[in-house]
Amino acid sequence: MRQRTFRVVGTLGILAALQLAGCGGGGGGGGGSTPADPPATDPPTSYQLFASAMFTPGYTKTYPFTGTDNLSPPDSYTGTLTTTTQAQSTFNGQPAIPVQSLIVLQNALTGVATSVTETDYYSTDPANLMLLGMTDSGGYSAVLAGGNTIPQTAVPPASGAIGTYTDASTGNATTEGWQLLSAGAGLADFTVTGNTLNGSAFVSSTRITHAIDTHGDWQSAASATLQYANGLAITLTGTAGTAGPAYALLAPGQLVSGYAKSYTLTGKDSAGNNYTGTLTTTTLMQTTFNGQPAIPVQDVVTLHNTSPNATPATLTMSETDYYAAGTATALLIGITDWHGETWTAAPAAVAPIPQSAAAPASGEIGLYTNSTGETMTLAWQLTAGSPSGVADFMIVSTAQNGSAFVASSQLTRAIDPQGAWQSAGSLAIKYSSGLLYDLTAQ
Repeated sequence: MRQRTFRVVGTLGILAALQLAGCGGGGGGGGGSTPADPPATDPPTSYQLFASAMFTPGYTKTYPFTGTDNLSPPDSYTGTLTTTTQAQSTFNGQPAIPVQSLIVLQNALTGVATSVTETDYYSTDPANLMLLGMTDSGGYSAVLAGGNTIPQTAVPPASGAIGTYTDASTGNATTEGWQLLSAGAGLADFTVTGNTLNGSAFVSSTRITHAIDTHGDWQSAASATLQYANGLAITLTGTAGTAGPAYALLAPGQLVSGYAKSYTLTGKDSAGNNYTGTLTTTTLMQTTFNGQPAIPVQDVVTLHNTSPNATPATLTMSETDYYAAGTATALLIGITDWHGETWTAAPAAVAPIPQSAAAPASGEIGLYTNSTGETMTLAWQLTAGSPSGVADFMIVSTAQNGSAFVASSQLTRAIDPQGAWQSAGSLAIKYSSGLLYDLTAQ
């Protein structure tokens, strides 16, 4: 059964990411809501519920966040949420403004990261604003079954219904609503709630809050409470990211034949084996991929199992990423993975990796499929590192078969402002079997 979760203006389905990134605790249970603080008191003031710029293509906002779940002992999480408004399109036959939310979530215990993208489609008339429906990178697509216009302004305390949305593939129905309460100091807490049922069976519920000013601009506070039928409850807190200096995301010459870089690896797996080895990245001669000129970048991981009676004693994994040749932007058009599977993407499913970004930031790379119909999402994330002047650039892949988790991987490299790789990084890989590799790169 598909479970619906995280909503920040839109609903973002990240339950699989949260649970399958590696929950170290056992059990679950609980799941009660965190009591809300008493609302602060301000004189009656009208607030825009959405910033005017939010429905302009190119609008973007990134929130770094931290959080914990209710497992015993609890797992903790870090990550980013980036919301971006895209060019006007259509949804379910109606003109729509797509607002895309990308979450990159890393389990602090295992180091494994996952990513999920959701796109929410709003009507184009601000005076009669409606949420028409949503899609996500896991194949979920929900359309409006019945709803109301969302007012442009409101005076706290105020609340209203947004709509009910159905997913034909699962039969799930999600009911959305909003609430506005005074937060004091001239701010208000704008909360969007969601409750998902399958028939009469509870699937999930969400409560997402942003502090806003009178113009509807998101301020430096956000919170989320997520609950699920299995008893899992997750609480996340975020702050509006302050943009730092820009970092080049690709190293100088990284897409030029002959480029090479090696890391020494040390680490372990979840079966108790210890490893030493190397990670070597090499840019190969231009070739073709799926009929298109491409620049292949090959990653080779060699791990030596140093545990007694190790079988196998040596493990080698090789992946080749194919970037479109002759383009001004870095477009990853396909992959041959460590298991020999080839993954391709439709042109519309690939997003350019920007030349540079200011931390914190994140973005899509693409949505890929293999011959068996599995899907894989790739995303990037840039966060401030240590020492000053260094950032952590992460590439995250998440593979699914329908809504079922298959595997995920995370490769992080420390970079300087020119994009040159520094002597720090990590590699984490997890499979649906539960096998986990947790490696440090230097």
